Amino acid sequence: MALAYQSFEVPNASFPIVNAINNAGQIAGHSDNLGFLLEPNGDIDFFTAFETGSTLTWGLGDNGQAVGSFFTTSDFEPDGVSQGYIYDGTDFTIVNPFPQFPERSVELTGINSNGQISGFYLLPDFAGGSSFLLEGEDLNVTDLDIEGSDRTLAWDINDAGKVVGQFRIPDDRNSAFVWENGNIIEELEFPGASFTTARGINNNDSIVGWLTSDETEQFVNGFIWENGEFEEINFPGATGTFAADINDGGVIIGDYSDQEGNSIGFRAVETGAEIEILDGDTNIIDVDVILDFDSTRVGTPTSKTLTIANTGDRPLILTDLNLPDGFSVIDPLPNNFNLAPENTVELAVQLDAETGGAFNGTLELIATDSEENLFGFTSTIYGAVNGGRRNDTLVGSAVADALVGRRGNDRIFGKGGDDNLQGRPGNDHLFGGDGNDILIGGIGRDRLNGGEGNDTLTGGASIDRFIFATNQEFATEDIGVDTITDFDLVRDLILLDRRTFNAIESDASIDDVFATVTTDTAAESSEAAIVYNSNNGNLFYNANGSDAGFGSGGQFAILENQPELSGDNFFIRA
Repeated sequence: MALAYQSFEVPNASFPIVNAINNAGQIAGHSDNLGFLLEPNGDIDFFTAFETGSTLTWGLGDNGQAVGSFFTTSDFEPDGVSQGYIYDGTDFTIVNPFPQFPERSVELTGINSNGQISGFYLLPDFAGGSSFLLEGEDLNVTDLDIEGSDRTLAWDINDAGKVVGQFRIPDDRNSAFVWENGNIIEELEFPGASFTTARGINNNDSIVGWLTSDETEQFVNGFIWENGEFEEINFPGATGTFAADINDGGVIIGDYSDQEGNSIGFRAVETGAEIEILDGDTNIIDVDVILDFDSTRVGTPTSKTLTIANTGDRPLILTDLNLPDGFSVIDPLPNNFNLAPENTVELAVQLDAETGGAFNGTLELIATDSEENLFGFTSTIYGAVNGGRRNDTLVGSAVADALVGRRGNDRIFGKGGDDNLQGRPGNDHLFGGDGNDILIGGIGRDRLNGGEGNDTLTGGASIDRFIFATNQEFATEDIGVDTITDFDLVRDLILLDRRTFNAIESDASIDDVFATVTTDTAAESSEAAIVYNSNNGNLFYNANGSDAGFGSGGQFAILENQPELSGDNFFIRA
C-alpha cells in the first residue's frame, strides 16, 4: 500500500494528541487539558467536562458524539481518578460504570453507530486494569476479559461490535487484540516488536495502531492491519508515528513527533489510481523516486515540469501543494483547481537558488474527486545550489550532497550523508559533518575538517590546514580515520585541538609529544602522544604513553603520500 501523508494544524493547540476520525471527516483529540473537535473546514470546538480539570477525548461517533474521560485536577497524578463522559456538542453525560469501586479510573475510548461504547478502567498507580463494553439505554456492562492478562485496554469499536485494543501478559508479551461476542478472534503481533497496540478499527475491519521496536524500545512505527497482513505507517522525517484511527473511506489520522519533539497531526490516504504525476514519461506515483534537480549556482534557479493527469472518470479538485524550503511553484494553480477527466495540467516546480546549500524535503499533493474521495501523493525532492563569485555559505542536508563553492572565500558544511565538498578558488572552510565525506580545497588557503566518518581530504594548491577537532575528548567514532591525499611538507599543517587530544599537556610543545616509528606496533608502545608511522603514513593518537595499546586514543589519519613528517608540520590549538 502506497500512502500519501499530509500534516495539519490543530488551531490554538500547543501539543495536540489526535485520536479519532469519523465518516464525516471530523477529528477529535485533546491538548492543553481540553478536548477538541476539529471540523473538515478547520473550525474547532474546545471543551472541558469539568471546569477546573483535564479532559481527554479518545473516541468519536458518526453522529458527532465524542467520548473520553476527565480528571478533576490537571496534574494527571497516578493516584488521581478519572471518570468517563459522552459529549454531544452541547451537553456532557458523566459515565461511571463502577460506582461501587471509587478507586477505578474510567476511560471511554470508542463509540459506534449503535451506541455501543468501548472503554477500560485502571487501578491505582496503574497496577492493572481491564476493559468493558457498554450497551443499551442503561449502558449495561460487559467485561472483556483476556485470560492471563493483568492489563487489558480496549481502544475502539466498529458498528459490528468488534473491539480492538491491547493486553499484557506479565513476563511474556504485550500484544494487540480483536474481540467479538465474548472472544478474542485475532491477536496481532508485529515481527520484531516488543509492544503492539491497536487503536482504531473501521467498518471494513481495517485496523491501525502503533508498536515499539525490540531494539530501541521507542514508539517508532504506526501500522495498518488488513486481510491478515501488517504494513508500516511512517510519516516522512518523523521520529515516531502514532496511527490512531481510520474511517470507512480509508483516511488514517494520528500524530507524529518531529525532530524537535513537537506533536503534529497527520492524515494518510492510499494513493489512488485516478491520478498520475509524470516526470517526463515516468509516473512517479508508481516508483520510489527522488525528484532530483540538477545542481545550479546561487542566483540561477532551475526547474522541473511535472504533468498531473486525471485518469479517472470524475473531476479532480487539486487542493494542496506543499513544498519544502528552497522550492516554489513558478505559476501556482488557482485554489481548488478543477481538473476534468482525461485531462492534464503542468506544474513547474523551481529550485529557487536564492542562497547556497542543499535543499530537500517532501513534496505533497492533495486532491479530492467530485464524490469527496481523498487522493494524495508525496515524493522526496532534492536540489543543490553551489556558490558563485562571492563569499558563500553552503549548508548540506541529511543525505549525500555535492556542493561547490566556486570563486570567493566560502564556508561549506556537509552535515549528514556521504558528501562531496569542493572549495575551488578562494580561501575556503570545508566541514564534512557526519558520513564518509570527500573534501577538496582547490586553489587557496583552505581549512578542511572531515568531522565524523572516514573522510578523504585533499587540500589542493597553496597553504592548507587539516583540522582534527571535536570540541570534546577523543573518540574514534567522533573523528574517524581520515585520508590526507596531498600533504605538502613545506606549506601544509595538521592542526590538533588540545580539547580532543587532551593527553597533550597545556605547556607541551609538539616537539615534546611527537615521534616517528616504522611499525604500527611500535606506535602503541611509544611514549609520545602523536605518533607517525613513516612506512605506511598512519598517524596515531597514543593517549596512554608507553602502556600497551593506545588507551582512549587510536589511529585518526593516513597520509597517502607518506611524507617525512616532523613536529614542524603540526600546530596545537588550545
